[in-house]
Amino acid sequence: MPSAFRPGDVVAITVDDAAKEVRDLEDARESNDTGDGKDAKSTRESKSTKESKDTKGGGGTRYVLDQDPQVEGAMVVIDPYTGQVKAVVGGYSFERSQFDRATQGRRQPGSAIKPLLYSAAFNRGYGPNSVVLDAPISFPGGPGGKRWSPKNAGGRYHGPTQLKNALVMSLNTVSVRLVHEIGLDYTRDFLGRLNFSRPFPRHLALALGAVEVTPLELTAAYGIFPTLGKRFEPTFITEVMRDPETGKPFELLACERTFLEHAFKTDDQGRLIYPEQIYS
Repeated sequence: MPSAFRPGDVVAITVDDAAKEVRDLEDARESNDTGDGKDAKSTRESKSTKESKDTKGGGGTRYVLDQDPQVEGAMVVIDPYTGQVKAVVGGYSFERSQFDRATQGRRQPGSAIKPLLYSAAFNRGYGPNSVVLDAPISFPGGPGGKRWSPKNAGGRYHGPTQLKNALVMSLNTVSVRLVHEIGLDYTRDFLGRLNFSRPFPRHLALALGAVEVTPLELTAAYGIFPTLGKRFEPTFITEVMRDPETGKPFELLACERTFLEHAFKTDDQGRLIYPEQIYS
């Protein structure tokens, strides 16, 4: 296929044997879904009519090679034992949007924050076999002066539940009770040690992830699990190479030079000083 084509381009091609095979496979799948061949036959006839009209009118059927996604996403990959950032994807196309969703996009983590809350509870004396009640609960201070009553998904409750099972089932009332029992201030202080750049608001909805974090911050926070509690700072630059002939650093762009001046300290000879320990 010519390299001039780009995602989202539309081309006109004639319907050939390969397209016929695709239609036959679709008909067979529809026939299996309905249990008879009637719907598949009528579908095939309507498709043939449409394709015939398209072919007569424009010399071929129009197919979209690839569709520009309407939903953006982000991804962060970090080595938890060194803190080195292996990959960052901030969106589909930098040309279309310069907003980096991996490092700038703040979204509510929802239930993804619960493992961190359980870690705070374990640090407070709880354990996987500790039992917390899973039942309806309410607190004053809800919207409109009403009581705030968090519920489990599906509205089911399990009574006294071990924390290891409550986390697997992502029980909302257990998370709220847990944060209420260990203390909201303690929970906020514990989470503040995990590379989150902004302090969390002081409300119990924190237990359900009603806060804003970036994918980079949440990924770094999850690094405490494989390292058994050791925290690290995400590292984007591990080394600045020098020209082997002159011994001088390679020429940097103005933006790169500004970043390095703010990100690293140097000794009297201009050498970069790296932190002795990754974890703190």
